[in-house]
Amino acid sequence: MRHTPTHVPPLAWALLTLTLCTGSRVCLGGDTIDRACPESGVRIYLDRHGKVTVNGKAVSLESLGGTLAAIQPRPTVICYARDAPQLEPPAQASVVMATMTSLRLPIGIFTDNTFKTPVH
Repeated sequence: MRHTPTHVPPLAWALLTLTLCTGSRVCLGGDTIDRACPESGVRIYLDRHGKVTVNGKAVSLESLGGTLAAIQPRPTVICYARDAPQLEPPAQASVVMATMTSLRLPIGIFTDNTFKTPVH
């Protein structure tokens, strides 16, 4: 069982996880995603202005955790993409990452909001 050390703030833990996952296609899981996001996955997209969508529906940053927790059946993987990956991420990215890692699901990183092409 994995657990977050209590002496590391959640935001720092999320940033560390993101840093460690930079070269990986799937974080916190054993399998790799080498195809489109599966139907059993939840799709999270962050645009360059910090707006978040979950499965195509806009959600506030404050309600992201509750929205993800309420999805039934529980997703098997988180599929994440953000707008303009060549630019610095918006400030909201750290909160989105912290929320995603708190679910303890594999995270697949995709090239765009079609969620068809994983990052290699």
